[in-house]
Amino acid sequence: MAAPTQAFSETIRVLLLEDNPADAELCIRRLRKAGLNAVVDVARFSQEFMDRVHSQMYDIILTDYRLPDWNGLDAFRWLRSLGYDTPFVLVTGTLGDELAIECIKAGVSDYVLKENLERLSVAVRRTLEEQKLRQSRDYAERELRESEKQYRLLFNANPHPMWVFDPVTLRFLTVNEAAIQHYGYSLAEFLSMTMCDIRPEEELQKFLTMMRDPKHSGNADRQLWKHRKKDGTIIEVEISSQPITFRALNAELVLAHDVTVQRRAQAEVRESREQLQLLLDSTAEAICAIDNNGDCTLCNASCLQLLGYTDESDLLGKNMHQLLHHTHPDGGPYPLEECRIFRTFQRGEGCHASDEVLWRADGTCFPAEYWSYPISRDGLIVGSVVTFVDITERKRAEEQLRQSESRYRSIIEAAPYGVYRVDRNGIIAMVNSACVAMLGYRTAEELVGLNTAIDVYVNPIDQLRAADYAAGGPSVGFETTWKRKDGKLITVRLGGRRLPEDDELPGGYEVFVEDITEQRTLQNKFEQAQKMEAIGRMAGGMAHDFNNLLMVISGYAQLLEDPAIDPKKLTHYVAQIQSATSKAAAVTRQLLAFSRRQVLEPTILDLNYVVKDLGKMLPRLLGEDVEVVTVLDPHLGTLRADRGQIEQVIMNLAVNARDAMPDGGHLTIETSNVELEAARYQRHEIPVPPGRYVLLAVSDTGVGMDTETQHHIFEPFFTTKEIGKGTGLGLATVYGIVKQSQGFIWVGSEPGKGSIFKIYLPRLDVPATEQAAQPILETLSGFETILLAEDEIALRDVSRVYLESKGYIVLEAANAKEALSICENYEAPIHALITDVVMPGLGGLDLAKLILKMRPGLAVVLVSGYTDRAMDIESCGSGTKFLQKPYSLDTLGRTLRALLARVDK
Repeated sequence: MAAPTQAFSETIRVLLLEDNPADAELCIRRLRKAGLNAVVDVARFSQEFMDRVHSQMYDIILTDYRLPDWNGLDAFRWLRSLGYDTPFVLVTGTLGDELAIECIKAGVSDYVLKENLERLSVAVRRTLEEQKLRQSRDYAERELRESEKQYRLLFNANPHPMWVFDPVTLRFLTVNEAAIQHYGYSLAEFLSMTMCDIRPEEELQKFLTMMRDPKHSGNADRQLWKHRKKDGTIIEVEISSQPITFRALNAELVLAHDVTVQRRAQAEVRESREQLQLLLDSTAEAICAIDNNGDCTLCNASCLQLLGYTDESDLLGKNMHQLLHHTHPDGGPYPLEECRIFRTFQRGEGCHASDEVLWRADGTCFPAEYWSYPISRDGLIVGSVVTFVDITERKRAEEQLRQSESRYRSIIEAAPYGVYRVDRNGIIAMVNSACVAMLGYRTAEELVGLNTAIDVYVNPIDQLRAADYAAGGPSVGFETTWKRKDGKLITVRLGGRRLPEDDELPGGYEVFVEDITEQRTLQNKFEQAQKMEAIGRMAGGMAHDFNNLLMVISGYAQLLEDPAIDPKKLTHYVAQIQSATSKAAAVTRQLLAFSRRQVLEPTILDLNYVVKDLGKMLPRLLGEDVEVVTVLDPHLGTLRADRGQIEQVIMNLAVNARDAMPDGGHLTIETSNVELEAARYQRHEIPVPPGRYVLLAVSDTGVGMDTETQHHIFEPFFTTKEIGKGTGLGLATVYGIVKQSQGFIWVGSEPGKGSIFKIYLPRLDVPATEQAAQPILETLSGFETILLAEDEIALRDVSRVYLESKGYIVLEAANAKEALSICENYEAPIHALITDVVMPGLGGLDLAKLILKMRPGLAVVLVSGYTDRAMDIESCGSGTKFLQKPYSLDTLGRTLRALLARVDK
C-alpha cells in the first residue's frame, strides 16, 4: 500500500511506536519545532500499533527499536509483509553499527539516535522526499510498462493508423481501419488522396524536400510530424516507416502514432519535474569533507554556490577553517583550537552548531547552522563531513522581531566598510563611522550636508558615473578616486543601489565603500616586479647572444694577427667577422624596435599594397607545406607608418606561424576597416581604445598557446623553442614596432586550435604616398668637403679613413661645439654634415638645425645606435637621411653620394 504524498507545508500523519511517554512527547516537540505540521498518533505496544496501521493511512512511521514485547525491526518486517511501503524511521537510544547496517539492508529508511534528536526533522524531511521520488519512479515505470503493452498491441493487432503509399506520386495505396477511424476519411477518400492532403501548410515544403532527397531510403524511426484530420484538427504524430514492395511497386509502409495527448502530458510531467527540482534546489544543504589538516577533499554544488565559488578547484586542497572561520563576526581572529569541528572530530565525536558565522569568497559573511561527523578508516579518524545551511533569512526574521531602528543603525556603524546615503543631488544625509574614518573626519556631523561631487570626488564627473552605474539596480565594483579632509587621495570601490520613491530620500542612493588604495599599491608593485623579471630575462639573453658574437669576432681578429696568413684565409676570416657584426646589428635593431627607440621614417601607406608585395615571397620563405591566404578589404583606409617596420611585423608573425605549424597548415593574412565602441573597451572584450582603425590580422592553424605562454610572448628573449632555435625577439620586436606606430596588438589562442594576432593601427583615409625608386649609384667616390661630428674616437677615425679613401675632404669634430666652430671659421664650402645624434652636450639633430641656418642646402646624414626620444628628421629638410648603427661603410658612402647628387641638382 503506497502512502499518500504530502507537501511539507500540509499536514502529515505520523505513527509513533514508543512505550516511553516522555520520549514520545520529546519527538513530537522536535517535529513541530522544526516547522512540520505533523498529526502524531502514539502506539505503546505491538497490538495497538497493528490496530493503528489497519485503521489509518500514515505518511511516515517512527518507532523505537527496543520495546517490551517487540522490536523496531520486527515491526518493520510485519508492516512490509502486509504490503505497506510507508516510510519507516527508527528513533532509538543506542544502535550498534552491525544492527544499524542490518536495519538499513532490511529496508528501513533511516535511523536517529535519541541523543541527537536535532537530526529527527532532517531525517523525516529527507525520508518523505525519497518517498516522493520513489513514487515518481514507480509512476514512470508503470508508464513504461503501459507503453510496452501498447507496442505489443501495435505489433500484433495494428491498433494505430497504418498505410502504404507510393513515394513517387505520394498517393495512398492502402490504409488500415485505425487510420480510417482516426483521420475521419473513408477508404475511398483515402485512396483518392496523396500524402500532401493530410499535411498542414507549414510542414508541406519540409515533407516534399525530404521525399525529393536522393538519400531518402524510406527508413524512418520516430519522426515527429503534424497531420490534419478530415475535420481540420491538427494532431502531432510519430512516424515510423519502412520500404516495402506492394503490388509490385516500391512503396513505403508507415505507422502513425498520435502523440498529441502524450506530448501534452509529457509537457505537464516536465513542468512538474522542474517544480520538484526547484523545490530540491531551494532546500539543498551544502556539504564538504575535510582531512585531518582541515583541507577540503570534497564539496557539492550547493557548497560552492553558498560560499560564492564557481569551481570545485577553488576549494579542493584549501584549508576550510581559514576560508570559513578566518575571523569572528566582530573581526577578531578565530584560532583553530577554538573551532568546534576540529575539537570534536579529533576526539571521534560529531558536533552541531545552530548559529555560526561563515565567510564567503567575496569577503562577506552569513549566519549558518552546521553539523559535523567524523570519518573513520581502519579505526582511525581521517577527517570529517560538514553539512551546513544558510540561516540568513531565519536570522533576519528573528532580528526583525527583536530589533528596532537603533539596532539597524548600530549594525551600519559597526560595518568594516564605509556606508553612506545621499539625496538625488548628492548631498550626504547619513554616514557611518568607517566612512568618516576613511575620509579623515572626526565625526559624522562634519560630513552630513557636504556635496559629494565637490567635497569627496576628485573628479566631479565620477559622481554622475557612479549614479548611472547603480541606477539599473544594486551594483558593486565601480572604482574612483576620493579626497580626504587632509587632501590625501585614496582609491575606493563603490557598490550600492538607487533608493525607491517611497524612501525618505526618494531618488537618492545608498552606497557602500571599500578603501582599496593599499590593494592597488600592491598591485602596482607586483606589476613592477614582473617588469623587472622581464628585464632580467632580456639582459641574460643579450649577454648570451653578444658573448657568442664577440667570441667569433675576437677569435677571427686574433687569427688575423698571424703575419704569415694565407690570403684566402684572410678573406674568409674577414667575412666571418663581417657576418658576426651583421648578426649583432640585427639583434640591436630588434631590441630598438622592441624598446620603441628605433628612428622611423613614416609615410602614408596602403597596407594592402604592402601585404600583396610581401605575399610574392612568403611562400618561398615559409615552405611548400604552408598555404598562404590573403583576404584584403578593397576599401581599406590608409595609415601612417614606416613601411620597412610594417613589413618586419608581417615577416616576424609569418615566421612565428611557420614554427607553430611543423607539419604544415594555413597562414591567413586579413585586412579590414574597424570601428571600436567605447562599451566593448570598458568591458575589456577588446583591450583597444575606441576609434577608427586599420586591422591587420595574421592567423595560423598551428599548435596554439596556453594562457601562461600568452602572458609572456611579447617579452624579449622569451621563447618556447629549443636552445639555438630562436632568439626570442621576434614577437617582442612586433610589439615594439606596433607601439611605436601608435597601434595596439591583441592575441587569441588555445592549445591545438591555432593562434591569431590582431594589430590595430590608426586609420587616416588619405591617399597613400607614392614610393620613389632609389637611384642606382655607379660610384661611391667624391671630392666634396665633409664635416664629421662623432664623439667616439675609433668610429670617427675609421669613418674619416674610409671617406678620404673615396676622395672626400674630411673635417673632424669631437662634439657639437667643435663642429659649430669649424662651420663659423672654415672659409671654403662645406657640402655635407655627418653627425652622431647622441653626443655630450648638444645633440646631433639640434646641431644639424643650427648648421643649416649657417650653411643652407647642406646635405645631412644623422647616425645613431640609440636615441631616447622621437626624432623629427623632416624638420631638417629633404636633404637629410638617417642611418641606424651599426651600418657598413659602403652604406654610408652610398647614402652620402645620393644626398650630394640630389643637392647638386
